Amino acid sequence: MDEHPEAILDTLRAALQQLPQGHAQIRLHPEDLALVREHMGEQISHGGHRLQEDFALQRGDCRIDTQGAQLDATLETRWRRVLESLGREHAQFAPQDAVAPDGIDDDDAWEDERTAGGDGASA
Repeated sequence: MDEHPEAILDTLRAALQQLPQGHAQIRLHPEDLALVREHMGEQISHGGHRLQEDFALQRGDCRIDTQGAQLDATLETRWRRVLESLGREHAQFAPQDAVAPDGIDDDDAWEDERTAGGDGASA
């Protein structure tokens, strides 16, 4: 996301198209919120949406709440859905800057529980 912060704009546009109505509360990382205000501010206000900073979200994450609907457009959820569609239901997301419990940086952001040795079983 550091290299392409504008990707949040496409994510938000796609997410808003999935909602049945306007007047959504859109939660974004503060830096993404500034970008969205700059490039989509008019569209957001015409839809009656409210933008809210959420320091718990990472860059590229988005959560949208409306009456009767919630949309989780976090990177973790989006990647999990992609992997599930490819038949990798047991894959787990770990950000690239995560450090493994043994203190070694994990270059592979995705790890399959079946091959990670979590339960001693192999695929």
